Amino acid sequence: MVVEHIQISQEEVMTSALYNVPSVDSTAILVLAHGSSQGMRSDLFDGVSNYLALAGISVFRFNFPYIEMERRTPDRSEKLESCFQAALSYVEKRSEEKKIFIGGKSLGARIAVKLASTSYRPHGVVCLGYPFHPPGKPDRINGEVIRTLNVPTLFLQGEKDPFAKINHIRPLIEESRQFSLIEISGGDHSFNVKNQSNSLVHALLSRHVETFITKLSR
Repeated sequence: MVVEHIQISQEEVMTSALYNVPSVDSTAILVLAHGSSQGMRSDLFDGVSNYLALAGISVFRFNFPYIEMERRTPDRSEKLESCFQAALSYVEKRSEEKKIFIGGKSLGARIAVKLASTSYRPHGVVCLGYPFHPPGKPDRINGEVIRTLNVPTLFLQGEKDPFAKINHIRPLIEESRQFSLIEISGGDHSFNVKNQSNSLVHALLSRHVETFITKLSR
């Protein structure tokens, strides 16, 4: 496996990216966008990206502009979407033969879902800790964008995630046969699990993502 350090420059978007390239030929690539408070070099993204690359799946992760500029407040949604599109444009030029999957963690997952429901059609979407509702307010689920999705989508959610009360989000996910929900026992929004190492949890998440992508890449 090789990790390439990349600079993306397209129109008004300038940011950096990491490309985990497997040692063997891969038929699929996952483009990942980070959560609101951590960039592409988070322990979660390092763990998942390395695991998938060793399993033969390419992973391309990038920073949103506000993280690149070391700011705390996320950019407006339109700018986040433009950055994601710029990353996809780069990947499409580099990976013509690969099936492209998109996804992200929390904020990044929300932007991936928005793109997949409007302007871009990937082979599948991977959501790590999708923010279904404000923390602790499961009665305020916003399912409008989710219901417009028409591609296979994997939702990986922590059992104790305050942004995704499992019993409340399950009916929404079960509305589509293309959606699947996997609950991580004891996990919070960042997939921290009491008395379990992050590496074990990240490996578990990665195996689920690997299975999802491999099945759709045949």
